[in-house]
Order: sequence, then C-alpha cells, then structure tokens
Amino acid sequence: MQKPQTQEHDAGETARKPRLLLKTGFTVEQWKTYRRDLLDFRNKYVAHFDLLQEFSRPIPRFEPALHVAYAYHEWVRVLIKGMWRIDHTLSPLYYEQCKAEAISVINRVVPQ
Repeated sequence: MQKPQTQEHDAGETARKPRLLLKTGFTVEQWKTYRRDLLDFRNKYVAHFDLLQEFSRPIPRFEPALHVAYAYHEWVRVLIKGMWRIDHTLSPLYYEQCKAEAISVINRVVPQ
C-alpha cells in the first residue's frame, strides 16, 4: 500500500532527486531499479529473513547506497541550514578516514 502524496512530499522529491542522480550517476529508471532491488534484498534477506526460502538473486552493490547516503546528507543539510550546527561526519573523506583506521586495527589484530 502506497502512502498518500502531499505537496510538501512532491517539493522535497523534486529538490532531492537531481542531487541523488548526480551522486550515483543513475538515470531515473536505473535509480528505480536499484532502489527496488535493494529494498527486495533488505525485505527478503535481511529484515524479514525466511530460513526456508533461499535468496536467489544477486546481492546488490552497496557503493551506490553509500553515495545515496551522501546525497541525502547534503540535501538535509541544505534544508536545515542555519537551524543548528551539524558536524561534517558523513562525507567521502570521513569514510576514507574511518576505513583507514579500521584497516589499521585489523592489521594489528589479525596476523598476516
């Protein structure tokens, strides 16, 4: 069952979608397909896992989802600009810093 659409939703969707497509490089149709595939994976394999039913589709790539998160973060920052201070924690640079730190810890703990 789809949620009813409002004018506010339509305006938000119009402002958000170009940023999302730019960050991911998807066309509108590619975005719809990716989103549907990711939701199917989440619904059938992660959130509502059925031990008796094997997930037979390919696991979606998660890199585009990370870029979607960046796009949403930028979009929300624009919407609430000036309301309060938000740290710049969701950025590709921050991700790379966390990744490097995690690899450093793993390399110290797991013998090569």
